[in-house]
Parts: sequence; C-alpha cells; structure tokens
Amino acid sequence: MSRHKHKIKLSNSKTLQQLMKFPVCYRERMALFANITPAFADLLVSFPALAFALATHYGGKEDCQIARQLILEGLPMLKVADAYGIPRWLRKLPPQAMARHLPSFPSDKKFNRMIPNLVPKEIGKSVLWFEWLCHALELEGAEFAQWIARQKIYDGEDTPSIRVLKPLSLYYWHSQNRGLDRLLEDFWYQKMSLECAASECRYWLQEHIQEYISGDEEILDPWLAPQKVMKHDFIPLYNQKELTEEGRLMNHCVGSYFEDIIGNTSRIFSVRLKGRHVATVEVCPKFSNPAHVEINEFKGNSNADVPKKVRHVTDYWLGLFNNRPNPAPVISGKGSIYCQDKWLRPWLPYLQEHGLTGDFFTSFEASLSALYKI
Repeated sequence: MSRHKHKIKLSNSKTLQQLMKFPVCYRERMALFANITPAFADLLVSFPALAFALATHYGGKEDCQIARQLILEGLPMLKVADAYGIPRWLRKLPPQAMARHLPSFPSDKKFNRMIPNLVPKEIGKSVLWFEWLCHALELEGAEFAQWIARQKIYDGEDTPSIRVLKPLSLYYWHSQNRGLDRLLEDFWYQKMSLECAASECRYWLQEHIQEYISGDEEILDPWLAPQKVMKHDFIPLYNQKELTEEGRLMNHCVGSYFEDIIGNTSRIFSVRLKGRHVATVEVCPKFSNPAHVEINEFKGNSNADVPKKVRHVTDYWLGLFNNRPNPAPVISGKGSIYCQDKWLRPWLPYLQEHGLTGDFFTSFEASLSALYKI
C-alpha cells in the first residue's frame, strides 16, 4: 500500500483518500493517471468512473487520448463523458466498483434513463450490482442487462453466483429467437423474476441433458473394479439403464446422475449384501490427490442413512483402493459432457452469433450448480 502512496505527488489528501478506495489491482494505474495533471486528479473525486475509463484506455488509446485532451482544454466533465461514451449515471458509482475493465455501454435512451434509478446506495451492494450489470451487457446487451439490473441479487442471506449468467444468457437468447430450439416451451420475458427464470432455465437445460444422455453411452473406466469386501459386493453402474434401475429399487434419484459419471465427475456403485441392495455410494476424486477417491454421497433405501456396518465396510473398501501401490489419477476418458461435439451441436447458432467457441461451456457444471441454488 505504501508503494502506491509513494507514487502520489499531490498534496490533496482528499484525492489520496479517494485513490485508496479503488481496487488494489488498479491503484498504481490510477496514481499514474492522477499525477499527470491536477485536472485528472480531480476526476478521481468528482467522477471516479470517468477517471477509471481514462486511466485504463477505455475504447482504445486513440479515443482515450481525445477525451484526455478535452479535459485539458477545460470542457466540462459531463460533456467529455458524453463524447467518450461513458454514461452519466456511472457518476453514481463509488471507486470500489471499478474492479474490472468497463464494457461497451449501450446508447439506448430507455436503458440509460432507467438504470440510474436502480443503482444501490450502499457501497457493497453497488459493487456487486455493477459487476453483474457489466457481465450481462457483455453477454447479451441492453435488454438482458436491464432485466438483471432490476433483480435484487444482493438481498437475502445467500447471494447467487455470477456464474448463473451464462445459462441465463442461453435461455434469454433462445427466447428471443423462438423456433431455434424445439425443447424450449416457456420463454423469458422482461417482468420475469430471477427465481422464475432460473427455474425455467433449469428445466429446459435438464431436457437437453436428458436428450444428450438418452443414447447408449457407457463409461469405459469405472475407476474401481467390481469387488467383494466382507460379504458386501461393490458393483459399478456403467450406464443410464443401470442407474435408473438402481434408483427404482432404492427409491432415490440416482437415475439423474448419469451426466456426472459420463462427464468423469464421479462414479456410482451399488452396494449389495447377498444380492440384496443395501446402499448406493457416489465417489469422486479427492481435490488434494486425484489418485485417491472419497465418498461424495452415500444413501440407503429412500435416502435413509446407511447402517454403520455398511459404512465401515465401504470405508475399508475405499482404503484398499487408495492405498494401492503406484496410484495414478482416476480421471480419464472423454471429460465433461459440455465439451463434446454432441452437446455443442444444438448451441451452434448461439455460439456463432456471439463469436464464441465451445470454450463457452468450460466449467459449465459450476454454472448449472449455481443455477440450482437460486
């Protein structure tokens, strides 16, 4: 922190205090900008977002240089902001909100008339709100961002993850381009709540997932081979049919887990004693050591707790595997279903219009997981 203070030559303590409110990763750049001339330093206090845009070369170096020259010539800062494409409502945001490069802002009059009334007054809330707004603008533009801006994402005990914007952008875009997706029946609309949109989006994407895995796909590597331990048989489940049957016999939802095993997130085993189904166990690689596995879920019939003896035997079974000589990482094969050609096929119109590749679906599991928490 002293390194950044040391670069400020201005004696104005108010400017220095304002500088220290910007995110740490941008303070040095903001300090260098403020040191050029007092007119620039004053912007840190009077219009932090404009100062940030000028310091980070928003719009490219040529446009930035023109805007800087207008400031030096004494043009009022609001007129400079207009000429530079920085909306006046950004003046309401604190320096703390300048945590990322600014997106291209729409010139849409309705958008710029409505947004100022939605900026939260509390600093912490405004920072979160602006991060979501910027990401929404980059994904889908003014209408989608306007809808996001109205959602009270910062209220309540659990703030949803910004990751949900990826699947929601898919849902929004396909709602605007009706007829491209035969599985989408309930469309997005501007007055829709975030909870309702998340629910419809989940259902729609689940339909795609179920269609994807409705074929004859089967895992090739169960990680742990079938084994009998203390009279208990641990049977790997290789395909959707086996998972569905296990779920039917055990009266639980393991039938919906095929996307996890085909995507190499986990493996599912049926635990049987003398041929009788006594439990279902899901194992996944340990984060600290992918050559070892650990229990993720362990359920008895109707999701009941597993008897202590069965749990003891299962722990012993996993210990045998984890203590094997020269262990190699368990993850192998095709990887996430969201990176495979068959999954990407129905999304090609979206990806092409947005100039994206299949990398859009990187870590899509985390986005779906966040969506399910709304």
